[in-house]
Amino acid sequence: MAAVLLPLKEGRPVQFAMTGESMEPTIHGERDVIVLSPLPQALRRGDVVLYKRGMQHVLHRILRAKGDFLVVRGDSCREKERVSRDEVVALLVQIKHADGTVVSCCDNQWRSASRKAMRLNAMRQWGRRYFSKEMRNRFLP
Repeated sequence: MAAVLLPLKEGRPVQFAMTGESMEPTIHGERDVIVLSPLPQALRRGDVVLYKRGMQHVLHRILRAKGDFLVVRGDSCREKERVSRDEVVALLVQIKHADGTVVSCCDNQWRSASRKAMRLNAMRQWGRRYFSKEMRNRFLP
């Protein structure tokens, strides 16, 4: 990962193959190539950022900003995380899918898709909680 971060520190974008499943179905690990750029002045809700968590780097979507911290979550993850802005390394600017399509992560179409992904994730979370309670009530005496 150090080789990936070096061009970012120099102010140049970098691309590499994505690993992991936390951003499914937006980004398919092992198949899609992502392009990251150095951080802009301001990060917005819906942006996908690369940040450092311990010894690894994670790519997740910003749900909201609270002062010096961001609340982030992967599109297929259940739990939210609180991340310091200082831990954020780069911003996702492009996704190159295995089928050859290229998605720009900086235009209005991306913003709309990002809002949709956040709503779907919230609905999935609600469904998991609701049905879990229903199942517990059904099987408890």
